[in-house]
Amino acid sequence: ATGKPREEIIYFDTDPSWELEVADFIRHITEDSPVESGNSEQALKAMQLVFDIYADDAK
Repeated sequence: ATGKPREEIIYFDTDPSWELEVADFIRHITEDSPVESGNSEQALKAMQLVFDIYADDAK
């Protein structure tokens, strides 16, 4: 194919979830309050899953 490629602009809705999660985490630290959802074991499992996905992609 030759010539000028078709240009496409895609817009995505704003996703505030990461910002809200970090703000909630900071609030728990500053107020010395217990975390209401999730725990360090679940966080480790999530990170292991992400690592495994990236490692599998390299194969």
